[in-house]
Amino acid sequence: MSNDRVQGKDVGPEAANDRKLLSERNLADAGTFFVQSNQHSALETGKLADKGVVPRVVLADASAGITFGDGLKPSESKPRGGEVQNPQERRGGSIDAGFFANTVEQSAGDGAKIRRDSAGQIRGVVYGDGSFTGIERDSSGVSRIIRADAQGNVKSIDARQPDGSWESTSSDGTSLKRGAPRVAVLDNGNIEFQRADNGKDVYGTSGGRVSLDARGRAVSSVDRNGLTRDYTYSASGELTAMKVAGKDMVVQEWRKENGLWNAYDKDGKNTGRQFVGMVGVDAAGTVRTVDGKTGAETILGLDGTRKTVNLESRTRTFDNGSRVIYDSATGFPGRAVFRENSYRQYDIGTDGAVNSTKFFNSKGLLQSELRRENGNWNLYDGQGKPVPVPPIKDVRVDNEGNMRIDWRTGSHHILKNDGSALRYDVAGKLLETEGFNGSKRQFAYDSRGELSEVRFKLKTGEPRVAKRENGAWNIYDGQGKRSSGDPIDSISVDQNIGMITWVERKKDTVLRIPILGDPVKTTLDGKIAKGRN
Repeated sequence: MSNDRVQGKDVGPEAANDRKLLSERNLADAGTFFVQSNQHSALETGKLADKGVVPRVVLADASAGITFGDGLKPSESKPRGGEVQNPQERRGGSIDAGFFANTVEQSAGDGAKIRRDSAGQIRGVVYGDGSFTGIERDSSGVSRIIRADAQGNVKSIDARQPDGSWESTSSDGTSLKRGAPRVAVLDNGNIEFQRADNGKDVYGTSGGRVSLDARGRAVSSVDRNGLTRDYTYSASGELTAMKVAGKDMVVQEWRKENGLWNAYDKDGKNTGRQFVGMVGVDAAGTVRTVDGKTGAETILGLDGTRKTVNLESRTRTFDNGSRVIYDSATGFPGRAVFRENSYRQYDIGTDGAVNSTKFFNSKGLLQSELRRENGNWNLYDGQGKPVPVPPIKDVRVDNEGNMRIDWRTGSHHILKNDGSALRYDVAGKLLETEGFNGSKRQFAYDSRGELSEVRFKLKTGEPRVAKRENGAWNIYDGQGKRSSGDPIDSISVDQNIGMITWVERKKDTVLRIPILGDPVKTTLDGKIAKGRN
């Protein structure tokens, strides 16, 4: 497989032959995904200037402003901040000092440079390819946002109008009326437009833009190279379709149907191509695909780059049959796959903080989602409906993919990477275990904190209770009738993994019963015992 477009350049042996070869490529290729965005259908468009005019950016102080070059007349006075010179006059693509004078440069970590003024406010962002954004403010806050390429040619200007609304004008002669959104310049250099529908348009330091809906999901994006993608979801919140469009690229759409991704051309005709694997997009607009055949993960960033990481280098397999796949960008667990192929998917930031977790069944259908929203944790079912849960204090994921939920009551749960769950009281004592098959075991303790009772079910489903009485353990059935067999010498439970150890000295046997898997019977000296467990 080869890249389609990386950093705006055609690469790979096929590129020189025919761009239409793009239609023959696998979904895991360079992110040729674009879905028609519903939210832009109502945007008003209008002529800004005659097409064909290449505007130049004029970088001046806030009063002089930045404008399209063709809007200046020879008789007009020179801008006080100085004009960005023509490409041949610019040195190394640097930005005119009249605009970024007296600012301090700060790395954004992705090749971009944030420019701050003496008050610490962000004056602009210079992206990895030399393109940049300039920010103007007035007494009411941010007033204009100007985006230009590395040569200083204006691409768009967002300006606050006298009535408080915002309008975006582009160099191709179109304009978009944004209404009256709340505009914020975040400390990390991102610029956010809060829309009336409670969604956001986020311009990140990658040089791209991602639009989020009210649930924080990406619905459309444009990368630094102008590649436009949109994303649609099912009622349960599952990504179901993606389409791509860009300069000199064939429009194509991928739809998830019966667990497979099928390709369609611009006319909606099935091309016969399929992709087996996982496709997702995060709130930063980063697209990730995992090839179901090879396990390779492809990461497509809004900076226009593409990176592929082999599965073997980021997967750890455990003795319990589970697998943890680590995120190639952050190094934190991205997915815990249970033995029967259901899995938990984690969204963990670069700082290690958990943003959300999703649980999918073995067919890949979303069953539930736990999300951090405005400082609180909320649970949703597979259809996106809220599910009442007690207040959650914190959610953490360790390096082995085990998730811990701390409740505000002081108790906590641990959801293991094998699909099992352990529930603890405020003193840290194990109260209950549950396997992914629904089997449960419950534990009780005496006033000294010692195990005194174990409730469980036989393979037949019949309930049993083991009680510690007079130094030994007796077994009772569901009706409270005591077993006629000899008492058990000791029963204990591992507080960390939930394994029950059952010792019968008279029979010279030790039975170890894990939450998942078959019991193991040994002699007292550790040899495998004969007979059924």
